[in-house]
Amino acid sequence: MLLTVLRQRSSARSCCAASRASPPITACGCARGASQELIGRIMPYNIKGEDPPPLTTSESSKVLVEWEGGAYTMGDAFQDLRNGQIPRPNFNVMPSVERWLGLRAIERTALLEALRRQLDQDPDLQRASASASTTTCSRAT
Repeated sequence: MLLTVLRQRSSARSCCAASRASPPITACGCARGASQELIGRIMPYNIKGEDPPPLTTSESSKVLVEWEGGAYTMGDAFQDLRNGQIPRPNFNVMPSVERWLGLRAIERTALLEALRRQLDQDPDLQRASASASTTTCSRAT
């Protein structure tokens, strides 16, 4: 247990030092009317119990959330909703959809920041990730 605490402290110190060394990517927020557009594109088909038809190229490239260095588009939202790996928002409540869009932007921003800082190449994080996935797999069986 002590070894785990020491590793966590060491990891926290190195992350803090890395964050001071380089400026973070900042999120800007939802585009005006983004949640309404997503609701309007999905709800009519949800009410009927059908899947929405594929997006056109212009619909797919519509920016819902934008930040310095990237954007989350309608196509990205549809892909996330179809994957089923991320909980769906309550499309009957607009703040729920706005929060969901914001969380997707934060998730993408955090991933870009981690890759920019090369955290995917940190041996300590790779070991922790491998042990976490092994633990998850052993619990599932």
